[in-house]
Formats: sequence, C-alpha cells, structure tokens
Amino acid sequence: MSTSLIRELMAGRGFCRWPANRLAARTAVRELKLEHDSLTRTGTIMKQILTCAALLLVAVAVRAAEFPDISIHDLKAAIAAKKVTLIDVNGTDSWKNGHIPGAIDFQSSKEKLAGLLPKEKSALVVAYCGGPKCNAYRAAAKVAKDLGYTNVRHLSAGISGWKDANHALGKGS
Repeated sequence: MSTSLIRELMAGRGFCRWPANRLAARTAVRELKLEHDSLTRTGTIMKQILTCAALLLVAVAVRAAEFPDISIHDLKAAIAAKKVTLIDVNGTDSWKNGHIPGAIDFQSSKEKLAGLLPKEKSALVVAYCGGPKCNAYRAAAKVAKDLGYTNVRHLSAGISGWKDANHALGKGS
C-alpha cells in the first residue's frame, strides 16, 4: 500500500465512505501497528544486546586490570635486583623441564605457598603460565592476593615469551 494512501487513510478523508475502503483502511492501520510493534521490539532487543555487550566489555576490562601485566624487560630488571617472587603455574612436569630461574612450582607448592612468599605484603609477586592465551596464572595470583599481597602481577608472555626472548631457563628435579 502506498504511503500517500496510508496518510490519506490516517487523515480520515472521504476515502473511507465505501465499505471496501473501510476494510482496507482498517487493514492498513493494523499493518502499521504491527510494523511499529515489530520495530519497537527490535529496537528493545538491540538495546538489550548493546547493553549486554557494554557490560561484558567492562567486566573484561575490570578483570584484566585485576592483575596488571609486567613486561619481560621489567621482570628481568626485578630479577636482577632480587625484588620479585615468581610463581610458575605450568605444572610440575613443565617446571622440571624449564622455568624462569627462581620460580616456585605452584602445583607442588600450593599448600605451603604462604611460607614461600616474602613477609612484606607489598613485595612484587609475578605469576605466569604458558603464554598470552593462558589464564592458569589466575589461580596463583588469586592465592597471593588472598594472602594479602598487594603487588601481584602477570607475565602475559608466559614461559613461551621468555623462551622466545632467548632468556635462560632454570631446571628442576
């Protein structure tokens, strides 16, 4: 139905004198209401989707900021200055095959981690796992945070980044 005809119907001009035209007018108005309701529902759904997406982005940003990243360069400087405690979360077998020198094997030390971490709660504690896509570090970082450590960081490059930078590995038994 043309827009001009619908406007004429809505304006109530003499078009509706004949019964067939009244039926067409009612049908057109019903179709307009349905289209309006559909657009309103679609708009509401889109608003809900956008709201959920925004909340998800905020949650991801907050979670990422929970344990700030530390670069390999800054970590090397902290290791050289003996101002860092490292926690390797890759598992005991991986730790035995190669870890960042001085790192604690989280898997075998979970129960006694409190005794292995420094007494100073503001000391730098760095947790790491396999690489940028690995989130296993969170377990160790959370334990350190729950023990009251306030300077817990994450080496997002992980052991793979450390190896790619050709830095020395510690071997364990």
